[in-house]
Amino acid sequence: MTLRPPDGLWSTRGTVLVFAAVVGPTLGSLALVHNGDLTHTLVAVRTLLVACGALVATGLLIGHGRLAGNDQSLWLATAIGILATTGLARGGYGLTHPNGLEMHTANVLVGGVALTVVLTALLLCARRWGGPVNPLVVGVPLAVAFLVGQQLLIIADPQMDAGLLPVFAVLLCLAVIGLAVAVQRLDTLPQWARDRLTLAVCLCVASRILLLPSAPLDEAAQGVISIAVGLAGSLLLATTAAALLREVMTDGQRQLVELQRRLAAAEAERRIDSARLHDINSLVAGIASASRLIRDLPPSDHRAGLEVMVLAELERLQRLLADRAPKPGRVRGWARRGRPTGYEGTFNVAEVTGRIALVHRARGREVAWEARDVRVAGDPDDLAAILDILVDNAAAHGNADDISIKVRRLQHQVEISVADDGPGIPAELHESLFDWGTRGPESEGSGIGLASAAALASRLGGRLELDATAPGTRMVLTLPEAVMQASEELAVAGF
Repeated sequence: MTLRPPDGLWSTRGTVLVFAAVVGPTLGSLALVHNGDLTHTLVAVRTLLVACGALVATGLLIGHGRLAGNDQSLWLATAIGILATTGLARGGYGLTHPNGLEMHTANVLVGGVALTVVLTALLLCARRWGGPVNPLVVGVPLAVAFLVGQQLLIIADPQMDAGLLPVFAVLLCLAVIGLAVAVQRLDTLPQWARDRLTLAVCLCVASRILLLPSAPLDEAAQGVISIAVGLAGSLLLATTAAALLREVMTDGQRQLVELQRRLAAAEAERRIDSARLHDINSLVAGIASASRLIRDLPPSDHRAGLEVMVLAELERLQRLLADRAPKPGRVRGWARRGRPTGYEGTFNVAEVTGRIALVHRARGREVAWEARDVRVAGDPDDLAAILDILVDNAAAHGNADDISIKVRRLQHQVEISVADDGPGIPAELHESLFDWGTRGPESEGSGIGLASAAALASRLGGRLELDATAPGTRMVLTLPEAVMQASEELAVAGF
């Protein structure tokens, strides 16, 4: 039998709160109606404690059933609610009529047996056929019927042999065993909850049997022990229902966190795809323009250079498209362009900047290019994508006529600048310039390019910044210069 709820579902503070919810109404009733008879008062207090615990459990189980969509939990709440209703009526009657329940002990036991049998049948039937039926439609009439039947028994006062009390007690125990079996068959509830509910029912009934005159204890001791056992069963019942409700609420929070994580991952993937589409559009435009020039040019060194450039851009496009599907080793937040995850080779910056300048010249843009033979580590496709974005922005959004790409070495760093003679970027956009979705008030762009360029610059180990002091717009990409070993220098030299 598993009686301990999973870790994190319950605490001592929760038990104290449930204790207050169970004991508070009982003490209030006792303060309002006190007949001075200790024995009969203890009997009524035991009944009220169990009824209050059942009432608290009913409300919590209804909450659990609604949040979890658990029909069995709702039917269990209905059964416990009927027990709570009849118990409250019986406890109140015991406080106001001190000798009434003692004279009707046999009648009360018979009523308890009948109620337990009906509720057992209710749970067993509801487990199989109760889905389409609203539990309230069944529970409210049953509760009213038992309240009326209980009152009629008290009024009619049928005389029963006191010697039958042990028989009725045994029948009540057998009926409770049946109810416990019905609770254990509620398979949509966790096992720990079913075990705790079963024990709670048994304790509540045991507290009633301890009050029978045949018990080998004096009346005061019977009352105290009965209250202790009843309170334990009542608390166990209410805390189990509260733990179930907290479990479904915690599950809801976990599901919300998981949903937020998935949404964040989907947003990251969307940004990757948007940035890739941005690169593809730029690549295709450059290749198409160069292809038209090649078609119209006679054989020459210029045409040969364009053909080499188109071939290099087609290879870059192929790598970009090859990385469309997720692969093992993919870098979260940006793709590796089809290169191995550990790609850390060096490349000549002049080759990349020259090719990008030629691509944009083929598209009819005035692009000046000054470069030095310096090498940096990383993926040359990343640098090509950054320069593509910067030149595109200068031509499309900056309304620039003259665009320049310059490369220079600063100590152990390489500075690559893309400048234009356009109107510049508004000062209010400087702070958020590299944030995703930032664009000027008159821009027709999507605000993707500069955010993507900054991410690529960071992956290359550098940074992309705006030179706010320069006329027009001047974007500066700073990268660490590659430190080459002797073997690498020989390889570059062709040995």
